[in-house]
Amino acid sequence: DRVLAEHPVKAYFDDGLFVTINSDDPVMFNTTLTGEYLALAGELGFGLQEVRQIVMNGVRASFLPAEEKQKVLAEFQAGLNAL
Repeated sequence: DRVLAEHPVKAYFDDGLFVTINSDDPVMFNTTLTGEYLALAGELGFGLQEVRQIVMNGVRASFLPAEEKQKVLAEFQAGLNAL
């Protein structure tokens, strides 16, 4: 998709911005969070480690209480390490 290929998210990430990926309205935009991560890797030039960082950024940016956030981060990290 030409429009997607022109999206600046890779430049933002490469410049050190705190990037998260979201699927705010999956029905309206016909997407899922998994689909968004696949687009990062398949169409926007992100490597596995970069996608992993963005996944963890999403947890860090969540509104979870700090203790719960740390638990989720540990669970996600364990899952990512298993890949």
